[in-house]
Amino acid sequence: MEGYYEAGRVYASRFDLNDFKRAIKYFDKIELYVDRNIEDVCDSISNREMISNIAMYYSFQEDNFEENSIKAIQLYNKALDENLPEDVPSYSELSNDQIYYKIARIYQELGNNTFKGSRDYFKASEFFDLALEAANKM
Repeated sequence: MEGYYEAGRVYASRFDLNDFKRAIKYFDKIELYVDRNIEDVCDSISNREMISNIAMYYSFQEDNFEENSIKAIQLYNKALDENLPEDVPSYSELSNDQIYYKIARIYQELGNNTFKGSRDYFKASEFFDLALEAANKM
């Protein structure tokens, strides 16, 4: 699984190959493994951290901004469900507060873009409400 993650990172990075459509193929495989609860021992990163990093790549995409942002939020929520193995102390743990903060920021950006782009005030306010809801979970 870590091999898929590293390949996806190389394709997703703007500083490397910058081919996000290709990166998605690798990221989808990781998501499939996590959904099936397939245990894979990674030397350097936990499933939670991996999923959070993939979510970050989705949130940075400017094409299909709303769709990719919603996918990032779904992945962050999936990361919240992932428990860190207690017997592997070498992993850096991403706290729930850090994940909720990222979710709140994405909802805020969705609200800002909706407000500025389409002037759909009601939809923008829904995104802002969801941002506040995520922030209150911290």
